[in-house]
Amino acid sequence: MGVDSTVCMCVAKRVWHNGRSMCTRHPGGKSGNACDGVRCGTSWIYWLITIVTGACYLYVYVFSVMWLVFVRYSVAEDFVAIAVAISLGTGSFTCIIKLLFMKLHISHIRETIQKILTFDARIEPGTRFAINLRKNLRVIKKRALAVWIFLITDCVLYIFTPCLRTGRHMPEDLIILYGLEPMLESPNYEIALIVNIMCVGFLVYVMVNVAVYLIVIVGYNEAQLYTISEELKFLWDDSQNFYNEIKHRINNKIHAIDLKRKIENDYTQKPYTALQSSVQH
Repeated sequence: MGVDSTVCMCVAKRVWHNGRSMCTRHPGGKSGNACDGVRCGTSWIYWLITIVTGACYLYVYVFSVMWLVFVRYSVAEDFVAIAVAISLGTGSFTCIIKLLFMKLHISHIRETIQKILTFDARIEPGTRFAINLRKNLRVIKKRALAVWIFLITDCVLYIFTPCLRTGRHMPEDLIILYGLEPMLESPNYEIALIVNIMCVGFLVYVMVNVAVYLIVIVGYNEAQLYTISEELKFLWDDSQNFYNEIKHRINNKIHAIDLKRKIENDYTQKPYTALQSSVQH
């Protein structure tokens, strides 16, 4: 949550909106992480929320689940409850793996994003390439937004499931928190419900942001490929139009045909040369 905000909330937004200028980071400077001179580092509020909700996750889906599997349900030989506890514990663990992976490889992620923004800054605004790229990026934006809405809605429905049932219930009644028995009596019920909501919100927030981040980054590359393929359809016509604009400057009319071919070939090779230069840098 907090550790990925610089990448996912600042840099990915620039790719999302097809930003024109480059995003630079100054780790040792006073501005911290900056994008066009605007500070985009992690606020202490996000760090506090991450620490508190992360502690709730460790309490609910690590410590309490291990206690249920190896102590409480093992003594009672309730294998169905053991299976439910293991499935929820292992399923939620994938969100933490994604968070740790993003944190461990944060330098490589920033380097990749910087290269993408560097390439994007070379695109001339208002050109056919820029217009087609923005059109393709709208598709990626809708795709990422649809995934985000679906996963967040699923999380909200899961959290408020107990409110739709008669009596006192938890999102999963078989998950009993250590030290809060009986679970359905006050104030244990209120404490357990709040801890579960914070824990589920933390896990889904991490999963959704990482998923949307990947959709945006991979989608940006996809949009570029579609745009480049669209440019290839008009490349030869553009080279002929370019020649028609400058042919009056040709003084040597004897070799005009050879010069025309050379000019058109040079024109068609320029986009490929520029693309190669951007990729290498």
